[in-house]
Amino acid sequence: MGVEFRLDFEIEVLSSDENSGVIRVALKPNPRRYEEKEIDGKMYLLDKFDNLLFEKEMLLREMVKQLEGKPINLQKQDIGNIDDYIKERYPEIEKELGSLTPHQYKFVDKSEEFLSVQELNTLEFAIVSIDIAGSTKLANSVEHDKYLKIITIFIDEISRIIPKFRGYVLKFTGDGLLAYFPAPSLIRMNDLSLDCSLCIREFVYNCLNPIFDKNNLPRIQIRIGIDSGEASIVELGNILSKSQKDIIGSVINIVTKIRSAGEPGNILLGHSSAKLLHTMYREGIEEFETGSEWPYKTSEKEKYKIFKIKDDAKFTL
Repeated sequence: MGVEFRLDFEIEVLSSDENSGVIRVALKPNPRRYEEKEIDGKMYLLDKFDNLLFEKEMLLREMVKQLEGKPINLQKQDIGNIDDYIKERYPEIEKELGSLTPHQYKFVDKSEEFLSVQELNTLEFAIVSIDIAGSTKLANSVEHDKYLKIITIFIDEISRIIPKFRGYVLKFTGDGLLAYFPAPSLIRMNDLSLDCSLCIREFVYNCLNPIFDKNNLPRIQIRIGIDSGEASIVELGNILSKSQKDIIGSVINIVTKIRSAGEPGNILLGHSSAKLLHTMYREGIEEFETGSEWPYKTSEKEKYKIFKIKDDAKFTL
């Protein structure tokens, strides 16, 4: 069921029909990612990022066969421009910080709604793990009510951002959360998970921290881990106390380890997610050195690679 590689194309629109909604396009393998090679009279595509070789004709023929007659689901993000979003949220957060009235509580679980209607028990997910680095030290450095304000506003705001990238909050972890980005697009979900993570990092450092500074609260540092893979939808608990839909799989376990391996401000990705990113993102990441004690291996018993965002990487958020 897993997706082992990605094809990125340059797209040229040949014609479009507004009445039928049919668009004819020409697809060309992205030369920034692929190099054409001729071997024994056959043409191949070499993925320069992962050093993978594909027979070009067979690969393109299979792709066309799978896409024929099916709609293209672009799955855009809904946040728009991050700078505009920060300007929109800034006064609301300041108002919340100054409010003495708690939110009116209402139970909401969009993740439960989504997982409950899935026909398959096992799906592919991109998983994101986020936490505040040094949260224990933070809790001991400020008054308890101030610490609660920092945590609740942080969780509230990143929980607002995740659905704008077609993601769901799976669970809260005290000083952070686990989120997932599911199909229908096994490829796009990896782009969305990274795009969302970049947006959250930008929001924390350029919106929340300036507000905390202004209100004499300590700044926070965050760490983010991303990976993708199969996970099973299960029901945990009992109706006598608490029962809920959850996701179980090795990807859930490893993504928290990936996050914990990073320094404050890092966004780290496991290789399963990294290899399925769009060319623009692949050009902006580099391998992260995990050290000799990193225990995780691939199915071929090789070291499971982790990647980080380059310090000088520029993405359009």
